Amino acid sequence: MTDTTADRNLGWPVLASLAGAAFLLIFWILPAEHGIDPTGFGKLTGLTSLTAEEEHAFEAADAKPVTITESFELLGFESLEYKVDLDEHAGMVFSWSASAPLHYDMHAEPSGAEDGEAYSYAAGDAARQDGTYLAEFQGEHGWYWANETAEPITVELSVTGFFAATTLYRDGNAISQSMPKE
Repeated sequence: MTDTTADRNLGWPVLASLAGAAFLLIFWILPAEHGIDPTGFGKLTGLTSLTAEEEHAFEAADAKPVTITESFELLGFESLEYKVDLDEHAGMVFSWSASAPLHYDMHAEPSGAEDGEAYSYAAGDAARQDGTYLAEFQGEHGWYWANETAEPITVELSVTGFFAATTLYRDGNAISQSMPKE
């Protein structure tokens, strides 16, 4: 003789476990691991941004990379900005060093943006920064340096990337330079 009471007591926990697993699969695992979001909950909570897939791991360029090397002297309490014009998903490798620590802000402004609209990526006080950068949008991308001392500071900048122009903002002037096309 079988014990149907024991079977009934086991059935509800099994069904509850299956329902919980389905809930976790639909609301958490699919959005976070696979970018599949049937309910919209993953987008709402940011889980879909955890998907490991990189959409722009490789992009071919129509032009050769450009390398520039610049040197600037910042007098006491002087500042300047140096920007490169990058297309969306264009990259650059950069290195800058200063003869003494100064204030810097690596930031970008989208093309056609309103005055003052900028996105800061790194800011602080240092005498050196090296890195890579991938533009999230088309626009001007670069650095602001401020000498907050009375002594002159020299900044050496080297940038290699896919850009068509540079602009130096200093003393209320903008000096643009187009890169040669090969």
